[in-house]
Amino acid sequence: MDTLNMEDRANKYFEGSLSERERAIFELGIALAFVYHQFLGTPFKAKDKEALEKAIEAAILSQPFRVFAKVELSSEAKEDNPYSYNEITPRNLKVEIKVKYGSSIVTGSLMWVEELNYPLMHVKKIERVQE
Repeated sequence: MDTLNMEDRANKYFEGSLSERERAIFELGIALAFVYHQFLGTPFKAKDKEALEKAIEAAILSQPFRVFAKVELSSEAKEDNPYSYNEITPRNLKVEIKVKYGSSIVTGSLMWVEELNYPLMHVKKIERVQE
């Protein structure tokens, strides 16, 4: 079933004055936190980086209202050492997600901000679309 066109059966559990925009932002926050808390510490070899990025993107997109996901991992471990591998950390994980709820599309990202010494999750763009 296409989650973008189905009735949101969970909506009755949300406070009634929430706008579609606010709900889209809420869903975006859940999606970004899911990636951060689910995948930190996951080991990977540089040669498998792309497959892991695609797997995380697929996991994000399996949830309702997620319409776009891009995951980028950076790797530094040397491939010639069988004991050397990378792990997903706040510093090597970059994510962009789009959520569509009703007529609102929100784009957000998770990225390491050196100036803050922090993995910042933030809203990058809010759009209203004609249905």
